[in-house]
Amino acid sequence: KQPTPKMIVFVMKAWLQARVLKSTRYWLRRLESQYESSDIPTFAIYHPVVIGLGKITHKPRTVAKMSVDVIEKMRSRYFSPEAPEKHHTSLPTLDTYKAAMTCQDRGCYGKDRFEKIETLFRYLQEDYQSSGSSKSKPSIDAAIPVFTAAAKCNVTYEVEIIDRVEKLFYEFHQLYQETGDLNYRPHPIMYERLISMYSRMNRRKNIKGFATRTFRLLESMKQNEVEFENSFTGTAALNR
Repeated sequence: KQPTPKMIVFVMKAWLQARVLKSTRYWLRRLESQYESSDIPTFAIYHPVVIGLGKITHKPRTVAKMSVDVIEKMRSRYFSPEAPEKHHTSLPTLDTYKAAMTCQDRGCYGKDRFEKIETLFRYLQEDYQSSGSSKSKPSIDAAIPVFTAAAKCNVTYEVEIIDRVEKLFYEFHQLYQETGDLNYRPHPIMYERLISMYSRMNRRKNIKGFATRTFRLLESMKQNEVEFENSFTGTAALNR
């Protein structure tokens, strides 16, 4: 007798909890092969997989790739013109994306890590714009990993990374100013990561430009009533 989809979900979750990737992939493939004939929603299949992957620390590269693959499968089932489901529950949630970002942080390095985490955050924004679901609302805590990944890059040679996270920062700044929604209020860590990157640009010729950007950032802190969590960051800002 063939196991039912619900039985397969149970077995897959057990292997995932045991952190055995090979068996998890096997049962996930079996579940996917029965997906069209089952009544199990996309979310119930894929969300637990990504959440579980976020807790696995071994084979980080494999885990990072698998988590992104699963996220993209969830999105394709929602955005495909032939998709049988168009309900927001078939999309990844904020928690799904945060777990996938954790996987990228462990399994990727340098600019590649930044780009994968930034892409996941942009996916989250697109999902929210499409579904309007509060479970996919792109909050500050989902944006922080983008800034942390950027700060780990060698920005003295990848200046465009600063431009990209700065753009994201001012998107949140504007949203907070317009709505007053605390989910959009820039976090001290975002300021600290940006100023840390600015302070590393003293080897570049455009020192004046980065000093101006630092001043603009400090003005934003004043507007949003945010204080540094790390006093060294304030020192770095003053040294611009």
